[in-house]
Amino acid sequence: MHGNVVLNFTRHAKGDLHIYARGYQQAASALVEVFCPKPDYSDAESCPIVFLYRHAIELYLTLPAHSVHVRKQAAFVSQPDKCEN
Repeated sequence: MHGNVVLNFTRHAKGDLHIYARGYQQAASALVEVFCPKPDYSDAESCPIVFLYRHAIELYLTLPAHSVHVRKQAAFVSQPDKCEN
């Protein structure tokens, strides 16, 4: 199934930041799920995961600090890594 991508669809560009942050977070989590089962992977393979999580955090921090939504969505930062033994 193919879909269309629409950017700034809410007419509130700053209001869209949480949508993009969540998208980067979900993309990073999807890559973690792919790489965790592998016995080993290179630093180069992990770079996109780190980039996506860091960018998600940056976007969450850009949102207004008083927003309850930010605190709930940014909670993933404190979650333990799924790959830890």
